[in-house]
Amino acid sequence: LKTGYSFLDYATNGIKPADLLLIAGESGFGKSLLLNNIAIQVWLQKNNVNNTTNFTEGKDIIYFSLEMPYEDCFNRFLSRLSGVPTRCIENPRSMQKEDFNKIKAALDFIDKYPYQFKIVDISDACANDLEAILADCDKDYDAIFIDYLGIMRPNQNSEEQDWLKQGTIAYEVRAIGRRRSKPIFSAVQLNRKSPNKDSSENIGLSR
Repeated sequence: LKTGYSFLDYATNGIKPADLLLIAGESGFGKSLLLNNIAIQVWLQKNNVNNTTNFTEGKDIIYFSLEMPYEDCFNRFLSRLSGVPTRCIENPRSMQKEDFNKIKAALDFIDKYPYQFKIVDISDACANDLEAILADCDKDYDAIFIDYLGIMRPNQNSEEQDWLKQGTIAYEVRAIGRRRSKPIFSAVQLNRKSPNKDSSENIGLSR
């Protein structure tokens, strides 16, 4: 499964079926933005938004948005395709005629492009919830994106420490990819806050 980024393909030797790829970083470092960009590039492959006739092979993507509401997630998606900043899409009065033309071209491309980028707005989800949604879909998606692993809950209530719980969730998510033989992309936050008031208990890079 080519990502469209030659360096990433070189570093990973390409993404394989059932791979679990995690983007790790501290809060506010752009994990979700990078995850979204990778998802769009996998979806597009070598296709170009300005070409709405001669399509080459693309990929069907399902994107679970646990943190961002559907409209915000779609606006980010549309911004990436059109090149119009998200803040302008959210406030059309600030847009120029050229911006409207770019958005129209992006929407035309989405309408004609034969490959699907499905955004699922779901909160407070566990791996079993995602698996149930995948089972109900009428399409076998080529890659699964989860934004993001750090705010999922385990399939069963657990008294484990937070960092151990994250490992359990990663294991459960990876099992979905193994069963379906599909790559899964997600993100994890490295500086998660401890429920205790003592900041020394925060989960940082060294932990």
